Amino acid sequence: MMRMRLLPISLITLACLCSGPVFSADFKDPNADRNALPQVPPGFEISVFAQEPLVQQPCSMAFDARGRLFIGMGPQYRKPTPETPGDRVVLVNDHDGDGIAETTQDFAIGFNAIQGLAWHGKDLWVANAPDLTIVRDLDGDDVADEYVRLYTDLGNLEHGLHGLVWAPDGKLYMSKGNSKGLTQPGRVAPKPFRDLWGVTAPPGTPDFPAPQTFTKESYQRTYHDPADDWGLDGGILRCDDHGLNLEIVSRGFRNPWDIAHDSGMNWIGTDNDQTSGDRVFMSFPGGHFGWNHPWSSHWSADEHPPTAPVSGPLFEGSGTGIIFGTSPQFPEEYRNVFLINDWLGKATYLWKPRWDGALMRSAGKWEPFIVGGQSLFRPTDMEFGPDGALWILGWGRGYGAEYENGELVSEGRVFRVRWKDASTLIDKAPRHQPLSEWTVSQLIQEFESPLPVRRIDAQDELVRRGPDVVNVLFRELSNGAISEATETWIAWTISRAEPASTEVTERFQQFLSVDSKVSMNLKIQAIRILSRRANESGDSSLVSNEIPSLIKHDNPRLRLETLVAIAENRIDQAREQILDLLAVETDRVVFYSAWKTLLLLYSSDDLRSHLGDPRGGTRRGVLLALLEGSSLTSEEVAVLENDDEAGVRSVVALWKEEAGQGITAPVIRGSAIDADPSATPVSLVNNLVVQSGRQYEVIPGGLKNGAKIFVDRKYRLQSVPEELVGADYIQTANDDDGATSSRFLSLELLHPARISVAIDERVNPLPSWIATQFQERNLIIDAGKWNYRVFSRDYESGHVELGGNTEDGRAGGKSNSIFLIEPLSLGEPQKPATLEDSLALLSTASAERGEVLFRHRQGAGCFQCHSLNSSKNGFGPNLGDIGKRATPKHLVESIINPSAVITEGFQLQQILTEEGKVFSGVLLNESGLSVTLGLTNGATVKISKKKIEERRSANISAMPTMAQVLGSQQVADLVAFLMRQSESADSRSSSTELKGPRLESLDRCGFHQCPWSNSH
Repeated sequence: MMRMRLLPISLITLACLCSGPVFSADFKDPNADRNALPQVPPGFEISVFAQEPLVQQPCSMAFDARGRLFIGMGPQYRKPTPETPGDRVVLVNDHDGDGIAETTQDFAIGFNAIQGLAWHGKDLWVANAPDLTIVRDLDGDDVADEYVRLYTDLGNLEHGLHGLVWAPDGKLYMSKGNSKGLTQPGRVAPKPFRDLWGVTAPPGTPDFPAPQTFTKESYQRTYHDPADDWGLDGGILRCDDHGLNLEIVSRGFRNPWDIAHDSGMNWIGTDNDQTSGDRVFMSFPGGHFGWNHPWSSHWSADEHPPTAPVSGPLFEGSGTGIIFGTSPQFPEEYRNVFLINDWLGKATYLWKPRWDGALMRSAGKWEPFIVGGQSLFRPTDMEFGPDGALWILGWGRGYGAEYENGELVSEGRVFRVRWKDASTLIDKAPRHQPLSEWTVSQLIQEFESPLPVRRIDAQDELVRRGPDVVNVLFRELSNGAISEATETWIAWTISRAEPASTEVTERFQQFLSVDSKVSMNLKIQAIRILSRRANESGDSSLVSNEIPSLIKHDNPRLRLETLVAIAENRIDQAREQILDLLAVETDRVVFYSAWKTLLLLYSSDDLRSHLGDPRGGTRRGVLLALLEGSSLTSEEVAVLENDDEAGVRSVVALWKEEAGQGITAPVIRGSAIDADPSATPVSLVNNLVVQSGRQYEVIPGGLKNGAKIFVDRKYRLQSVPEELVGADYIQTANDDDGATSSRFLSLELLHPARISVAIDERVNPLPSWIATQFQERNLIIDAGKWNYRVFSRDYESGHVELGGNTEDGRAGGKSNSIFLIEPLSLGEPQKPATLEDSLALLSTASAERGEVLFRHRQGAGCFQCHSLNSSKNGFGPNLGDIGKRATPKHLVESIINPSAVITEGFQLQQILTEEGKVFSGVLLNESGLSVTLGLTNGATVKISKKKIEERRSANISAMPTMAQVLGSQQVADLVAFLMRQSESADSRSSSTELKGPRLESLDRCGFHQCPWSNSH
């Protein structure tokens, strides 16, 4: 059978996803005030430490052990070619100490887009996908001499390798988006990355290709076209020094940009680029967070048994840098909190953690800490500096590199935020001495340093000293005066210093005894340490003896860590205990981890035998485990459709919906998108004036059976013709039944409409203004005691005058008329909208007309994709406060030319099925079994991957230009309405649960994400 092929996108007719604009204004900020400063809370001050031309497009930062600032920056983002100059790492110098940088010095050059930096001793680790590179200054001249390409083929810069963090366990953690490598000769990623993307390498391919070492002169970055392929999912990975023992920690992400751990080494990150918003997650070993899940993809914070829960509501923004704040220079309320940069919202937020069982969540509302406003504040990375202040990098006003006359002109900022009343930070460490000469006490004090490199370097020195310091460190753990962070660092230092010591193992086991008085944090670290020691030694008994009591512990966090230890060490003797736990477990994270662990401990045949367990929770966990492993047939699942336990039944129903029916053909679900559900339907009528002075009322969309007819009577309509249901109508006063005059009622029509007069059939003769200007329709409205005849006429928008109910002015014996307003579809404008004309017409623009264009079904249709408040509506972002963040020019440009700037993920996707059908839309979600697209009218289509013959994305927005649909005045009206949208951030972030526009005062206004959500 001959099959059609997908034509080039430019040759096909593109169905619009939503008849409304995509705003590129959010990721271009050309009119930002270069001289303005962001707002900070009272008591803080913010200053600019460095700006262009010293820094341009700075993305990542790291302080070295001497407290000097290094920045990764350059022209590589966003669509580099092999000829694009490389990014570089620069040392930023403030020679005179006045708080303003004077010079920069190249430390290392020639990189791909740098999106992560981390110092470890004298090694600077550089995430520059597709490479992970280490650079070293061997001769001390502040210029790197040695370049080690540790890993390569890690995917392109979009959804690339990000957040590099050295943790108390001595490992480097990193976040990786779902762009996949090429897997070609000489271009092979380490196996854990290939596993993450679902890539199979040719036989004989090494699991860990050998690193390559270069000199400064011979180093050549590895190019990967940003338009290249995408893998299954992204993940959090970790490795030892030199890149050894690389492993996946968690997965199911689309683009986790940055990660950070708290004082107890509990991780938080943001995952970017889904159409329904970005999310905050708590990474834990073994978690799959839903992107491209094997059978049921999931993104939101809603309950979804097959995937790991995320840590809070979705947010409309672009999460970039994350850091855990413990600076002694900040007031108490700003310590022990996470700070999250939002590139898109031009803000930095406080995320105060709380434990909800075993899940870290936000304690109350997200609090704005820094608000960019009109300033050039596009925050990327951030760190606390040696002075205890918060240092933040800021992107330029453009989306990617900008050139004039061949020269890079992109801006960049380094901001410094300090507490004005803070005392000078006194650093008592002997910086002039090598670490080998420091005392144990001085090294322990480094665990409180604001600089990550000083913490990890101090730990490495203590580890180097080995058994000589272990007893001293154990004594410190018994010191009630140390902080949780120091406690965590010391515990892991002890374990690293004597990895094979039986005595050390026994002492950590004692921390887990029933009568132990140590802190909950130390118990958690003890489980993790014992698990690591067991895994590295191959002796699972080091941790298995503690399982019987810990798996039943009252604290769900301890139960979770116990399950992680069981999974990491494949402790088979714990299988029955996990089955018992599933029967009673109520904590969502613990339950999830329990059934995921079963997958590692049972064969599918052995596990299947437990589907008949008499305990409902156990059956549910076993069912989820078997479904995760694709180990059940439809017939086996069907047996559980009428299970006694509701949770089992709900999982079966979900599986049948997502996978069990096989999706033999594309399944199209009707429009799930309604107009903003919390808003009153928009009226097509404004400035209604009645000659009698009585108060008539416009009822938008209200014409239906049972609708009240008059403002002064209780009569109701009995039967309305189907074609009139849902029309706007004007409730009149029946006391005006004798009204005459051809100008009895006037109004402003905000949109072209068909106006109908429903007049009592007892009125005779017809008023001349109806008889001469209106056409009768073959429609009757039954009002119970009388019928209405319907006469109609089409009107353009503007001033309209209508007459009274009679020709002779006699009252009585009849009812008054009512007026119906049915919007007409937008026709092709006489002249397509242009930027110049639309801007010129803003002075006469009407926000009321613009509201109709936005909200009404016969308008531009924006409501189908966008909401204006905390409700999530459709595939597009919330536009509730776009008026505070965008200029009219930005909005006009974005409406007329939405494809000017498109972020990956919001391009048009086109799929050709085996049956020869073509579907075009935006990708909503994807699992191992199917792809779901959002279509023209708000409907969704789910397509089995088995049925896809060809799939393509195009560098075209899923949103069409509106220039061919709207005239310049209509564009101006729509912009006037959008500019009026400036909801109070405080009112939208007052809910402690933040159910709705997620990170409440943030908005992403367009099908995109910031550079960081798709590298971003």
